Amino acid sequence: EDLNYAFIDAQELVPNGKGERASMLEGLMGCEVKTVLVQHSFPAYGIRVNHIKSGFSCVYSGDTRPCDDLVGLGKGCSVLVHEAT
Repeated sequence: EDLNYAFIDAQELVPNGKGERASMLEGLMGCEVKTVLVQHSFPAYGIRVNHIKSGFSCVYSGDTRPCDDLVGLGKGCSVLVHEAT
């Protein structure tokens, strides 16, 4: 079975998570997507996906220093995943 997928660079979801790709995801999946640049040794992003109908939201970030923008993105979310290895 063929899979229908697309790789999306987080930079395409900027500024303020309302780039061209963000509105495409909203139309296809019923989700609103927001991203923020986080403090890391190379460009990296935190992401929030809100399911519009249910209100469920998930915020994900990889390894980052303390970052006010990420804290703001995570406020009120249903699930926060912060991966650091």
